[in-house]
Amino acid sequence: MKINKTLECIKIIKSLPFFFLCVLIAYPILPYAMQSITIGLLFASSLFNYWNEIKKNILKRGVAPFLFITGWFLLVIITLLYSSNFEIGIKRVLRGINLIIIPILFIYILPSYSLKKRNILYNIFIYTHVFLIFFLLFKSFEGIDKLGFLDENNARVKNISSKSYLELVKVFFSMPFAYSRYYINENEITTFFIHKAYLSIGLVWSVFLMIDRLLFQPLKVAKGVLFSFLILIFIIAIVYFTSIPNIIALCILLPLFVFFKIKSFRKRVVYIFVSVISIIALFQVDVIKDRIFEDVRLKKDIAEVKGLLQTLFDNKPYENANIRLDVWKCSFKQIGKDIWFGYGIGDEEEILLGCYKSINCEDCIEQQLNTHNYYSSLLLIGGIVTLMMFLIALGYMLKIGVVAKNYLFLVMILLIGINLLSENMLVRIHGILFYVLFSGILLNQSYSKFDFVEK
Repeated sequence: MKINKTLECIKIIKSLPFFFLCVLIAYPILPYAMQSITIGLLFASSLFNYWNEIKKNILKRGVAPFLFITGWFLLVIITLLYSSNFEIGIKRVLRGINLIIIPILFIYILPSYSLKKRNILYNIFIYTHVFLIFFLLFKSFEGIDKLGFLDENNARVKNISSKSYLELVKVFFSMPFAYSRYYINENEITTFFIHKAYLSIGLVWSVFLMIDRLLFQPLKVAKGVLFSFLILIFIIAIVYFTSIPNIIALCILLPLFVFFKIKSFRKRVVYIFVSVISIIALFQVDVIKDRIFEDVRLKKDIAEVKGLLQTLFDNKPYENANIRLDVWKCSFKQIGKDIWFGYGIGDEEEILLGCYKSINCEDCIEQQLNTHNYYSSLLLIGGIVTLMMFLIALGYMLKIGVVAKNYLFLVMILLIGINLLSENMLVRIHGILFYVLFSGILLNQSYSKFDFVEK
């Protein structure tokens, strides 16, 4: 009896790292304190269970993978030495410390998980975003009920909470996207961290995870139907929130991902033919054209992107540019003053603020905007040296993905790389966790396919 209990306790203890990883993968809905506690428990339980494997993995893989992947952030930490605002700098370093801690877990401590366990992790992430979509939908219902809406007779209708959810959904989808988004108002929702860029990258990544399961893994019919439905819902949501980098990533990376995953030449030809016909057909559907391609915010965002590119490359003024142009101009203007080693991690905000004042960008000052381009942020913090180390990190992981033919890994790195062009995603914990968790899981999976030793 005692032996059985002992064996059961050992089994539970051994399962703790994967359990805490399952909890952490639901980070989009976890409170900040819960995220930190879970990371601590994951690291402690992993050390306890796999202590004997650490030395073996260090000997097998060496220190090169760690330096390749985290070297750029180690350089960021070194910039504290010449940052004039040490207090702010140390806070930012502590905020990003998981860019070192979690890669250590996946490179040297945690085992490579089986396909079954990876699918469990991916399912948790997917269903977390299903929950967030329904949460936002119900929040919009609250807004419609409280503020009312204009019906077909141009009369304001309020207090519709007595209607069934089906009727509320009909009301929601009868509105133009730009109008219904008003009721969500991401800045007023404080229950969870809601930001269109971080939400959209999660939705895009979930689409890739489901497509991979749907097309390239054995799947029960019911699960296949569910995933097909969720893929459609998620794609609509991505367009709905008009996160341009993620829309671009979806349009470019998804066709390439499926193409390279297909092994047969004949199937590839059929895939290309069906894709082209489907795209042409979609553009002919009135509902798609009116509700999506004619969406006010989407058209505005696309026009602004074109204008920003025109301004940057042609050096011509663009009258309708949004505030991001002023931010980018300040970022690249300040980079040139200390291009090799930057100003230090504590000085970025002060440097940008001084530039915002010089160009009289009141909104930039009031909102204390960051660079909205992580590559320029790294140039400001640590100069060309730090940026090059970060690009080496991305390149190293792309190399591992190519060698292991891990196309999900390649997509994940390219997806984060595209998003960093317009968002400082590795400044917030949600962006950091997305990056280190999925790159870690897929890196570990890739390592398991070959004996990789850096010379």
